[in-house]
Amino acid sequence: MTRAGGRRRADVPEPVETARRSRMLPVALVVLVLVVGVALWLAGRAGPVASPRGGESVVEPDQQQVVCPAGQRAGTSRVGLLPDADGDVTEGGETVDVRPGGVVSRDVPADQPEVLTATGGATRGLFATTEVGSSGLAGCVSPRASWWYAGAGGSPSHSSVLRLTNPGTGPAVLDVDVWGPDGEVPGPQLRGVSLKPGESRTLRLADLAPSPGSLAVHVDVSRGLVSSNLVDTVVPLTARSAGTEEDVPVARGPSRRVTVNGLGVPEGGVLAGDRLPASLQEGASVVLLNPGEGPVTARLRLSGSDGLSQPEGLSQTTVPPQSTVTVPLGSAVKSRAQALVVDADGPLVGGYQSPGARDLVHGVSGAGWEGPAAVALPGSGSARVELTARGGAAAVTLSSYDTRGQRLERRSVRVGARSTVSADVPAKAASVVVDSDGGVTGAVQVRRDAGTSLLRLVPLLEALRVPDVRPGG
Repeated sequence: MTRAGGRRRADVPEPVETARRSRMLPVALVVLVLVVGVALWLAGRAGPVASPRGGESVVEPDQQQVVCPAGQRAGTSRVGLLPDADGDVTEGGETVDVRPGGVVSRDVPADQPEVLTATGGATRGLFATTEVGSSGLAGCVSPRASWWYAGAGGSPSHSSVLRLTNPGTGPAVLDVDVWGPDGEVPGPQLRGVSLKPGESRTLRLADLAPSPGSLAVHVDVSRGLVSSNLVDTVVPLTARSAGTEEDVPVARGPSRRVTVNGLGVPEGGVLAGDRLPASLQEGASVVLLNPGEGPVTARLRLSGSDGLSQPEGLSQTTVPPQSTVTVPLGSAVKSRAQALVVDADGPLVGGYQSPGARDLVHGVSGAGWEGPAAVALPGSGSARVELTARGGAAAVTLSSYDTRGQRLERRSVRVGARSTVSADVPAKAASVVVDSDGGVTGAVQVRRDAGTSLLRLVPLLEALRVPDVRPGG
């Protein structure tokens, strides 16, 4: 597809988890050959270590990178390994002294990303969390080619900042698409963004794609791979507030079913009204993006301990093509264990935002995973895991570990059909690991004196999956 003026438009597959732009046939053939070649090379060097999906194997590559975004001020990161991930982790050529199952704290200077590199068995178990601003937390991420976000801002009072890093040895080229309530937001300087090897770039939406409404963002990498984090900066919401800086978790790509976990309530309650930036005036709300060419009708329900429910005033909404819609949830979010479930007749991207006097909470829109998913926890506050069954009843294994890698707890958690449950994490836990067979989505909610943050459970085998290649004949 093409935009007016010859610009490309995001192609929306259905119902895959991440959307990619359509490519010309010759390019597709070249990519196919490269994928098969890489699969053969990886399989030949390391061999499969698991095969949890039909037609796929999980391989152990030479190295795996995890990038913690640069911040405006110095902070602390927490770097962890799975218990069986016996390998080496380095940063800037120096060894990171983290033992299998353990978590180590590291000082991170301002304006400098932390690029962690795992080798050996550590490639199957590296994860990290870093501080954002004075109150927020962000999950560190592995580089990839497509990133989606919903619930961003592009005004002086609510501005989201993309922090991009190319940790590879070759150049990376990308486009950034931005949509708002009135359609696609022009941003000529967001086209053909080039990053040299090792380069980081900060893109402020209020400067490059200004818009007063709630925005959605797609980072589409056409060459190389990049890490991406989106950070919200909000001016003081009240006279007693110092403003806030929060991470916007990466969202699942366009899908007919969207599940958002972590419908957190900010400390002191939810704010709403015209004193807030236009993008936050609805208070606790869901932001939906339709990146397709026709309108999409969506049904919104809440998942709680007893399954799905239809709160009064929360029913169907229509999302125009190439636009965002903000749906206020009002007082519907009451329980500590609730998720938003959106079923639509076309692919959507979803997010959740809830502004408070000194906090801004974003939910986690995710997909199910197979194998372990993990989060490194900060050294203070309380944490709980929130899980939603995607269909029928599901069971997961939840384990927590201290900084030395000693297991504090291991238990099975059952989630009823289309229900949502929460499980508290021990106070001394430095990490939590959730093993799943793909039947749940989830997030980890962390409450500290500084505010509430939602962290995505990082599926540690996703980046290591390659198609099985069988000899012909």
